[in-house]
Amino acid sequence: MEDVNIDENAPTPTPTTQVTEEEPVGLEDDADKIIKLLTRGIRERDVVSIFGMPGLGKTTLAKKIFKDSSVVSHFDVRAWVTISQSYDVRELLRNIYKQVTGVKYDDGESDIADVLRKCLMGKRYLIVLDDVWEVDAWDELRLCFPIGKQGNRIMLTTRLKHVAMEVKNCTDPYSPRFLTKEASWKLLQEKAFQKETCPPELQDVGVQIAEYCKGLPLTVVLIGGILAKKERNVSEWCEVANNLTSHHGSVESESNLAIQLSYCYLPDHLRHCLLTMGVFREDEKFGASKLMLLWVAEGLVQCSDERGLEEVAEGYLSDIISSSLLMVTKTTFDGKVKYLQIHDLVRDFVLNKAKEEKFMQVIGTHNQYQPSYDEEHRVCIHLDHKLRHDLERFNNKVDIFLTSGSTSFGQDLKSFFVTNNADDFLAYRDFWSSESSFHGTISEEYLSRSYHFSSVGDLKLLRVLDFKNCIPGDYTNIVDILQSLVYLRYLGMCFEKFFFEWVSHMCDLETLLVDSERIVEGTPNIWKMTKLKHVDVGTLLPREIFAISEEGPSKLENLRAFKGMCLCREDIELIERFPNLQKLLLVIGDSDIYEVNSLVLKLDVLTQLQSLVLGSICNITKYYLPSSLKELILRAVNILASATSTIAALPNLQRLIFQRCIFEQEEWDVRDMEFPVLKILKFQSIHLRGWHVSESSFPMLESLVLRSVELLEKIPDSFVDIGTLTSIKVIYCDDNLKASALEIKEEVEATTGCDNLKVDILPHYSRYTT
Repeated sequence: MEDVNIDENAPTPTPTTQVTEEEPVGLEDDADKIIKLLTRGIRERDVVSIFGMPGLGKTTLAKKIFKDSSVVSHFDVRAWVTISQSYDVRELLRNIYKQVTGVKYDDGESDIADVLRKCLMGKRYLIVLDDVWEVDAWDELRLCFPIGKQGNRIMLTTRLKHVAMEVKNCTDPYSPRFLTKEASWKLLQEKAFQKETCPPELQDVGVQIAEYCKGLPLTVVLIGGILAKKERNVSEWCEVANNLTSHHGSVESESNLAIQLSYCYLPDHLRHCLLTMGVFREDEKFGASKLMLLWVAEGLVQCSDERGLEEVAEGYLSDIISSSLLMVTKTTFDGKVKYLQIHDLVRDFVLNKAKEEKFMQVIGTHNQYQPSYDEEHRVCIHLDHKLRHDLERFNNKVDIFLTSGSTSFGQDLKSFFVTNNADDFLAYRDFWSSESSFHGTISEEYLSRSYHFSSVGDLKLLRVLDFKNCIPGDYTNIVDILQSLVYLRYLGMCFEKFFFEWVSHMCDLETLLVDSERIVEGTPNIWKMTKLKHVDVGTLLPREIFAISEEGPSKLENLRAFKGMCLCREDIELIERFPNLQKLLLVIGDSDIYEVNSLVLKLDVLTQLQSLVLGSICNITKYYLPSSLKELILRAVNILASATSTIAALPNLQRLIFQRCIFEQEEWDVRDMEFPVLKILKFQSIHLRGWHVSESSFPMLESLVLRSVELLEKIPDSFVDIGTLTSIKVIYCDDNLKASALEIKEEVEATTGCDNLKVDILPHYSRYTT
């Protein structure tokens, strides 16, 4: 699902040369025409459809329109969802509800469709339905969108003209034009040279190459990615031109040729990395960190110098992105890639190439549904409606289904993935959160959504096992299954309850991703897992797991990320046994539950730590934090005035978030402090009566987010003088605070003469301007 909702956490950072935000070229006239269709015309709800062949830039055009300032100011609320071929109506409605209201939908409430319809009544809304493949999708959603008389609009993108025609209400569907020769050449230069200019000797051949792309934006972007990697001489560029001219065909075949050429120009190791994209579902946004962890676990990352595998993997990712075969959808506060997406055409190519080269077999999601194994070492199952129906014949026993067409399945399997849609996964979470899970009552609905993998233990050579969003059907033999998998490097699974002993024998395990409601206390077997690099659990690992064992090592020097550590105040020194941590989620408890004790927090031994999420029931009187820290998120922490100066002095701190924190005397006074490089400051669910700031407190601040901040009525006046400030977001706060944000915007505009400060307010506020 694509969520183009207000991002509370960060503004879009300045991208690097490898991470560039897609800028529409040659679509300006199309955008102007569609904006007029959205903001003018009939008062009743209307559907404005954008249709055309894949790679024409429909989604790029829709994004440009969605973010246009005149569109933002015209509509009270906006939401964006991607439909794709396989979709779940409830998940789409949840996504829209979250964007419209700013909060997640509570499944305990009444029917989501009815709730959403009532939320939209009386508001002028714009809903974008991207990548619609069939009219049924519109039919299942349209009753949630009130017709009204406010000028409501649905903007829909589709490859199929008949879909656009059938959903038409008043406005005729719109098909973007192909790029002109001039626009094609401009876009090609942007992709090939970034911010540099094209050398004169490459002008003629460059113009020819742009013409060979036949006006299709995707083809231009891919060829531009190839040229960006080439030497800047005529012969190298002529080689690309000759490859294009040697193939004569339709515009569609030209885009496929561009993908093929991009793939061929990649070195062998990057080709294999690209082929792993088949494990992600159509239109899925996937994490860059997960992708790189998979590459490392698969043995696709080779390191022959002093650099670590993670650093080499980042280089691999940068190279593929610069080839335009992957799209960056979100970056972190410090400009690194956070989420990625692969274009449908590129994904289709990847699936076909992976099958052709016997790299991986992908089953489901409109690819193929009958397993037929030859020499593949990787199998990925994307569960969808048709595949679920087929599995019912095998009582949802995935392993029996897989072996129905072959007796050799699993003998040489190295990687096994099963992905599921969000609604089935939520059913798993809902089930284990209910009281029935503690009384042995299993509903028929749950059983129909769960899957059995009893033979996975026979896959002795597995290195990668990822069932993280798939509902397990039977836990009785989970210990036996996991005990036989001794070569695993990457494990992602769901558990109702999780015992660390289940995996402590996996001496090669590097990545452990567990989604669990409960972690059961266990023996300190974590110290045997010396290769662990990344641990992310859905809850907190209890202190017993970290007790020092007399057997074996007592340090995990390879560990880089640990999300889910719980230590008591008296055990905090154990943190020294993870000396190379870069990311940490830590909750500090206290053995004395009847008294709140003080704590001097000493984490400065973690000299490589960059991101810290910290919760504590103790009063932290002083912080000793490493100077390397870039991100600090404090959750349910008492913020003492005496401790704030230590945080302010961190030389590299760029992102600071307070969630459910309690400020001493409900005030935060930083007049005598300076946060030298802080870019993002966020307060969420706190009580704050007074906030005192000097003109020099936040010299580099770019984004301020205030969400559910009670009592505070005014943003300090000195925020007007912060020249770097580009975004203020006020969500579910007092009207006086909302008015204060708008006053700052108006004063900045009056002082500078520029509209550089964007103010977002939810729910909609009557004085809201952009």
